[in-house]
Amino acid sequence: MAKLGKPGGGMGRVLFFVHVPKCAGMSLTNALERHLAPAQVYQSTSLISNLRRGRPDFLEIAEPWQLRAVIGHWLHEAMLPYLRGELLFASSLREPAARIRSQYRFDMALRAPGWRPEGAEDFLRRNRNVMCSFLLAPFPSIRRAHGSALEGAKAVLRGMDRVFDIPGAGAGQAELLKALGIAAPDLRAENVSVGRGVDWPGTEAELLEAAGDDLALYRWFRAAAERRPEAANPVFDPKARARLAALSQADHRPELLARYLAAKLGRELRVETPDVGRMQARLYRRRIYALALHEAFIAAG
Repeated sequence: MAKLGKPGGGMGRVLFFVHVPKCAGMSLTNALERHLAPAQVYQSTSLISNLRRGRPDFLEIAEPWQLRAVIGHWLHEAMLPYLRGELLFASSLREPAARIRSQYRFDMALRAPGWRPEGAEDFLRRNRNVMCSFLLAPFPSIRRAHGSALEGAKAVLRGMDRVFDIPGAGAGQAELLKALGIAAPDLRAENVSVGRGVDWPGTEAELLEAAGDDLALYRWFRAAAERRPEAANPVFDPKARARLAALSQADHRPELLARYLAAKLGRELRVETPDVGRMQARLYRRRIYALALHEAFIAAG
């Protein structure tokens, strides 16, 4: 599909934050929603939350060039051509075993029952190399260019403008908000699982085995941070940054985005909808009306 035109004029910085689970992304998301207008923030960590709150999904946003922040678990490089302004790529990391322990407490205490693992083995299967997986998921073109998930995740991190670790989460979040013009942000801890639920019942060795690539990625990042403690991203590489930025010049691919986001929302609806039949009927009505409206709009011309 040909690339759509964008209105002229600058819009300042636009944050594109890849939210790795249990790495302080929810507190940043909520801070952005408190400080920016609804039309300026799109989050994809919980697509069902957008539906419940009456907020549009990405392809339903009437003026995506008004966005100042795009943040979530389920971002995609195909979103970048819709954005306008100076892109600010960012993410966060966490010591892998600690991340998995936090995820276990969260799954067992704070998530809807349908998301809870069936047992320790199922949980570890779901949490194998999560940091690498979530860093790569938004950038399939970068994943294809590398022989392993670990090397692909390193390439993504090298292109980020800012990457913070959990010990520096507050300062890292504040710097990102400041870059968007939010000088005195209201930051709050969100989805904190410490002291809630049950702790991981298995061994540390099991966690480290599940986090093999994540552990290698984190150690590589921390080694660079020790050499460059003041850097916004200690593994930053201008060439990798240019590659991320170039993705914004691609053609629009709404069909790809629709399939990508629908797969996520469809799963959320299946797990969290008490009456599946009623939801299926609602989605069917929405589908046939959208098709009829599109056809009527074309015919009216």
